[in-house]
Amino acid sequence: SRLAHRIVCEKFHGPPPSGKPLALHGCGKGHEGCVNPAHLYWGTHADNTADAAAHGTQPIGSMCSYALLHESQIPAIRADMRTVAEIAMDYGVSEGAINNVLYGNSWKHVPWT
Repeated sequence: SRLAHRIVCEKFHGPPPSGKPLALHGCGKGHEGCVNPAHLYWGTHADNTADAAAHGTQPIGSMCSYALLHESQIPAIRADMRTVAEIAMDYGVSEGAINNVLYGNSWKHVPWT
């Protein structure tokens, strides 16, 4: 029960080196099932995150399955002058989620107006 891309990467590039446990897809098409040995290489979790961002395959904002807010709500939250608790209650999220929006820790891809 091993993943095909890991088997191919190991066969063509050897076992994963220390500190690089993931078989990564340089083509950005791992989600489409790519197992081309020329596209595979060993890397870290940080490498995988950077690749996903560079290839546009990492879901952000409302594209994340766990998102409770939508990009269209973020400007209104940022402009809201009420307390964090009041805003959080209205949007059905935690105060921490609202603070993350207000301090720019999340929803960074939504432009400030």
